[in-house]
Amino acid sequence: LQHYRAALGAQPDHGLAAERSRRLLVAHHDHDNLVRLVDALAEHGEGASQAALLTQLARLQATRPGTKLRGDTATAQEARRSYERALQRAPTDPVLRREFETLLRFIGDRQTLPSIYLQTARASEDPHFKATLLVEAAELLLDEERDEEDGPVDPERVAEDQQLAAQAILDALHADPGNPYAVRHLERLLSEPKSPLRALEAVSARAVRAQSDAERAIFYLESAELLEHAGAVDQARRAYQAAVDAMPGLTPAELGLARLEKAREATAPQVFVEAPTVSLHNLMAEAREAAVRAGASGDPAESAHALEILAGILDRDPGHRDALGLARGLANQLADPSPALALLTRVFSRVHHRETRYDLALLLSEHAGDLESSVRYLEAAVEAKPDGKQALHELVRCHRQLGRDREAAETTERLLELYGPSEPSAIDLRMGIAASLGADPATLSRALAHANVVLESRPNDARAVTLMADLLERNHQRVEAARLLERLRSRERDRGKLHDINLRQ
Repeated sequence: LQHYRAALGAQPDHGLAAERSRRLLVAHHDHDNLVRLVDALAEHGEGASQAALLTQLARLQATRPGTKLRGDTATAQEARRSYERALQRAPTDPVLRREFETLLRFIGDRQTLPSIYLQTARASEDPHFKATLLVEAAELLLDEERDEEDGPVDPERVAEDQQLAAQAILDALHADPGNPYAVRHLERLLSEPKSPLRALEAVSARAVRAQSDAERAIFYLESAELLEHAGAVDQARRAYQAAVDAMPGLTPAELGLARLEKAREATAPQVFVEAPTVSLHNLMAEAREAAVRAGASGDPAESAHALEILAGILDRDPGHRDALGLARGLANQLADPSPALALLTRVFSRVHHRETRYDLALLLSEHAGDLESSVRYLEAAVEAKPDGKQALHELVRCHRQLGRDREAAETTERLLELYGPSEPSAIDLRMGIAASLGADPATLSRALAHANVVLESRPNDARAVTLMADLLERNHQRVEAARLLERLRSRERDRGKLHDINLRQ
């Protein structure tokens, strides 16, 4: 495994080394190292291959042995983040989207799923499937327990969600009039003191189900009773009258009209339904649709429309995870990513979620116009997620390109804390930093410490022995260096190399 990983360290796209490593790890049921392998391969992948690797990584993270997948666990969040990154590379992959939806349902998500269901429902031509998706979206939006689980919620946001749920129920009934779940939710909404439903829309939606005059009269009667109970007197009167028109002589409807007539002069409260607000879930569904069309057609107008919607969402909620993820996907997908990058740059300072800020900083550093800007974004990424290996690797590279050897060495030492001593990546990093620190007498002791760790992990590695001997010689420990070279001399069979070792000793 060390040989295969060393090969991948030298050539990350070496397909044979990657496949042999994977088979070896699977055969030995080494799940943790398999996750590390796929994660490392995904960092160097591009396009469809990267999406496939990220999907595989998400599956491995979601099925980690000995852990329970719950919404607030690190395992669930890791799998979710990998699926989101994969969807940014392949937003139209149906299998990937289905797996992501399954994960979200399993962990009890109520933020992302509604917009996905709404978008899928709009694209579906199957009325029953469309109604099912709309009802599921409404159920998530109307979940009564979310206040307790997700902390304080903006009342305006709750009102928007209720309005969107009501519209989804109406659309479900128009698509599939016989859907019993939609009817149940409709009755629930109508019975609320401040119903988000327009009374006439609700009555007409229920009446669509009727297949005869008698059935239509019953639906109008039931709706009238609900409206009367909610205090919507005028709407209830019209519904009772519609029931009588559909079935003349219907006694409960006539009694209802008489009851309302007696109460005409009473000061019954009148229900005024506020103008519907646009829910972020609805906007997110529209943005997803526009992004899919932009990816399929390459039309700049569609991408501009998607970004316009996303800008509106992020103005209201700068940390909206799904909107930021879709904007990142557009930046990776579009031929001209500058509009998406401009939007992300504008909201970056207001994003506080740790994982989201980390991913966003990585993207902006990749597209930054100069190294100084890249360093600033990478430092922000490291601040948001101190154990982010990718950001630390990129920060080391930028410091070296800028000639900042001291900063590069300090960052490398931070990175080494995240690896085990014997990991191939750690070996290469330690040898590199030891060689760099060994050039300065002031940091020679630190170089010797790093080289010693490498030598303990690989006591007979020719590179490690040679590096340690060089550092000992610079530290005026020539006898110790000569003794160390004995390890190479005793194992060397090449006469030319053996001559060089003897001469150096």
